[in-house]
Amino acid sequence: MISRRALLAGLGVVPTSILLDGADAVAAPWVRQDNTVRAWGNVMLIGDSTTTGYLGHLVRSLRASDLGPYRCDLQSARSMHRYNRRYPSAVQAVRNARRNGYDPSAYVIAVGANDLRYGTRTPQAATTMFDTILSEIGTERTVGICTIYATRPSGAIRFNRYLDEAAQRWPNLHIINWAALARRNRPWHKPDGYHYTLSGARRRNAFLITAMRDMAITEWNRQNPPPPTTDPGGTTSGSTPESTPG
Repeated sequence: MISRRALLAGLGVVPTSILLDGADAVAAPWVRQDNTVRAWGNVMLIGDSTTTGYLGHLVRSLRASDLGPYRCDLQSARSMHRYNRRYPSAVQAVRNARRNGYDPSAYVIAVGANDLRYGTRTPQAATTMFDTILSEIGTERTVGICTIYATRPSGAIRFNRYLDEAAQRWPNLHIINWAALARRNRPWHKPDGYHYTLSGARRRNAFLITAMRDMAITEWNRQNPPPPTTDPGGTTSGSTPESTPG
């Protein structure tokens, strides 16, 4: 007989019992949107409970930044793509934003800790995880996905390796290397190995706001490539001079 957990996994459903913080998770996502046009936008941050450690600081930092318009959608126990009726996935966050008239040109995704068990168990599962969210967003958007680090044994190394492989398939995907910074600062982590102290949460907030700005700039540069220039010899930059028959 197939177990309930195996059946749910086959259907693409995450049982609450295996979620990183499913027992204490809040079902309603924390959403903040600011439509003010500032220097760099239009960008959306999608996160899970690893980004809800110090929301007051996040709000103040966003207000003080040069980002806008922006939208943040943070949800405890969030999966990248797997459906859970209580906790909307990152895919559902994209759909909800668009349903409410917000369709950003750039994304920062800090999700994946709840996918370390099922989403990284095989290369095929990882391909499905990343390709599902990236297909939902589309190729005409700039997407940054954060690497994961945990101070305890986990599937984070596999997640990061599969993320690197996904970037080879998706030219619009950029890797945001949070793991490299977190690895050097283990005291930022709480004893569970995944979540952050107030000090760590402040650093993570600052890191993600910088990542949001970077992705907005990257998208702006993609939409506004520099015009070709001509050097004094008459050669257009980026082009190959025509050969002259001998």
